[in-house]
Amino acid sequence: MAKKESKTIDLRTTPAFERLKSFLRSYRRCKTVCDEYVVERVMLLDREERTVRDEFYAECRGRCREVELFIKRITCTRDEKHLLWLHYVEGMSIEAVSERLYVSRSTAFRISRRAEEAALFAFLRYEREQRPPERIVS
Repeated sequence: MAKKESKTIDLRTTPAFERLKSFLRSYRRCKTVCDEYVVERVMLLDREERTVRDEFYAECRGRCREVELFIKRITCTRDEKHLLWLHYVEGMSIEAVSERLYVSRSTAFRISRRAEEAALFAFLRYEREQRPPERIVS
């Protein structure tokens, strides 16, 4: 008997999935920049440097809001959305999230896989919406 071939595609190996992960991970980096800047801004005396840093801070804060809204708008179960929030926004490991959700570690990884797949489809729609419309020249 021939071994049955799997016809499913692992979405986690696609370039779009890597872009999604980078987008979600950007929250923690931007949050760190924002937190450090709030403390650092008091010591900045140079008006030009303060203006440049204020603009950078605004960009980082905007990215944080963008990621937060993205996670809130994903169509998935409450546990999946909660897992994404805890993992990417709060910075918790999947093992720590499993304890918070009162599920086993393996269940948390299954929830994570489903949540990331739902997030991937939402991210593809999000990218399409963010792209400027192509002009048709006739």
